[in-house]
Amino acid sequence: MIEGGLTSLLQVSGVFCYEIIDFCITRCHHFSGMNAFRCSLNLIISVAIIMLLAISVQAEFRLINLGILDGVLPPGVNRVAINDRGEIIGNGLSTNGIQHAYCYSQGAFRCLSTNPWTAAAINDAGQIVGSRWVLVTNIWFSSPGGPPVSTNVAFAQQPVLFRNGLPVNLFPGVNYGDAMGINDNDEIVGSVSLNNGLAHGFANQNGLITDLGSGFMATGVNNLGDIIGQSFTFSLVVHPLLYHDGLTQDLGTLGGSTGLPTAINDLGEIVGWSTTTSNAETHAFLYSQGRMQDLGTLAAR
Repeated sequence: MIEGGLTSLLQVSGVFCYEIIDFCITRCHHFSGMNAFRCSLNLIISVAIIMLLAISVQAEFRLINLGILDGVLPPGVNRVAINDRGEIIGNGLSTNGIQHAYCYSQGAFRCLSTNPWTAAAINDAGQIVGSRWVLVTNIWFSSPGGPPVSTNVAFAQQPVLFRNGLPVNLFPGVNYGDAMGINDNDEIVGSVSLNNGLAHGFANQNGLITDLGSGFMATGVNNLGDIIGQSFTFSLVVHPLLYHDGLTQDLGTLGGSTGLPTAINDLGEIVGWSTTTSNAETHAFLYSQGRMQDLGTLAAR
């Protein structure tokens, strides 16, 4: 958008500059002596002002290299979200192989926690949600009520809100899931499996939990409370979903069997990706006013 707007402005400036030059040359041709000198001077000043305007506009937008953090394995921190204050969150593997979340603010990165966890979303107040990884012991039984036959220790993913320097578990106790979105009203969305049950989508606003139903993997929420997500079933058909006013709507796909919405704005416009007919390709889409528009692929642009 910035590039397009800048290009358009420079094109308009160029046309305007050309018109001034053409006008001045035409008028200067009819002058002589001091009048011709003044006309030529006006021409030079006009062109200089337009060029300075174009240069100053160009200077407003620049690409900033956030760099690579010491102690983070290549390719560095994967940036996942940015808020209106310019705070950027991302995740990266440390040299000991542990996943950490980071925040870029005021020209510097900081590690959000020494414990393993990943950041997924940030609102304009700087509140961050994501998932923490905790060690749990899994016990396997030969039959219900029978003796245990094996155990193993593994990392479990839990939905958290990063508060006062610590990730706070949104569902105390044994659970598996993640928090994927937060809006400016502190409404947090994601999915969770409680006590090894089927995963449910959830919305958590100041501790008040709304169950979005089983098989719903929430991925984002706008400031109006509209929630996007993905059907989560054991079938191979996985569609983008919209939860609005207590009802879940299947948004469909671009002809394939799989799709995922990744963001929604306050106008209700949804972007994401979907497979095309016969799952031949994966394309970006824009869903607006009840219609899914195929945005194609980056290679095709």
